[in-house]
Amino acid sequence: MMLRPYERIISGDARGPLALLVRLFLSLLTLLYLAALLCRKLLYRLRLLKAHKVELPVVSVGNITLGGTGKTPCVVTLARMLQKRGFRVAVLMRGYGASVDGVSEEAAELKRLLPDVSVYCDKNRVRSAKKAKEDGADVLILDDGFQHWRIKRDLDIVLVDATNPFGYGYLFPRGLLREWPSALRRAHLVILTRSDIPPTVTKLTTIAAIKRFAHNTPIIQAVHKPKHFLRIPKGKTRAPSWFKGKKVLAFCGLGNPAAFLMTLTMMGVKVAAFHGFSDHQKYHGRLVGALEEQAKELKCAAMVTTLKDAVKLTHYDFSLPLFALEIEFAFVKGQKELEKRLDEVLGV
Repeated sequence: MMLRPYERIISGDARGPLALLVRLFLSLLTLLYLAALLCRKLLYRLRLLKAHKVELPVVSVGNITLGGTGKTPCVVTLARMLQKRGFRVAVLMRGYGASVDGVSEEAAELKRLLPDVSVYCDKNRVRSAKKAKEDGADVLILDDGFQHWRIKRDLDIVLVDATNPFGYGYLFPRGLLREWPSALRRAHLVILTRSDIPPTVTKLTTIAAIKRFAHNTPIIQAVHKPKHFLRIPKGKTRAPSWFKGKKVLAFCGLGNPAAFLMTLTMMGVKVAAFHGFSDHQKYHGRLVGALEEQAKELKCAAMVTTLKDAVKLTHYDFSLPLFALEIEFAFVKGQKELEKRLDEVLGV
């Protein structure tokens, strides 16, 4: 698996005295993070910090690791499932990362994929929940909500990425864990994302580990299914098969860029060069120009990125075609259990 420099250090892949020194320093910082985490939990347990019950059903989608599990495509799929049941859906986001026309890239991506769903981007999600109700919403989806305890939820869905389920086994910043895996006990449902990428034995080992932490919690399996490539900024689409065997330069700024590379490889795309940037990567003219120049030198047919990155690149003028891969969040096991839980929450 391709690892970025920081991940090479925290995973133990990078060796030598300097890497060891960095890991020791990150371990000290982790103690501070752990202290803050435990203090926050205690304040809620003692009710010194209040958890608010809003007047609408709340479905939370979150994870126990930092980024890259597939929350945005999962939110899109859940919103569409709720719409088919006749509900007016609103999505509540905090809005991390670089802004696109005043909103985060995740919000911009959601607005494009869900044009008829209200997306509220506000650090104060209690306030945005009240606003959503006033605007006529019937049900709320709390994006990245597993560690957001200010709002009580009716259904807690936690995503675990099959390609890196437990963030190298350490809390942030020594690893990528937001909480210890034992926090999965709080989940009502666990969705194992990208479940088609690891070997079967590895996937079964991950499922067994999840069950140790969340004994009776249903585990649903999902995949990121390629839908089409969208030309940026023209909007024309190409079928995934059109890219099979074609040479491309690929890049992305995700929590788990290696998964994007693996998806392209499994599709048969010939990736001549790949750049995995940090999550919420900000693009500027010099960087974009360098990427296009390298793609031309390698005689690539096109450049390929993710929809999350593409929303930040629409104002650039590319001489080489730029395409964004749009994926569908597809359930391969356990969808009926998910639908049953949604119906219980909604009183259907």
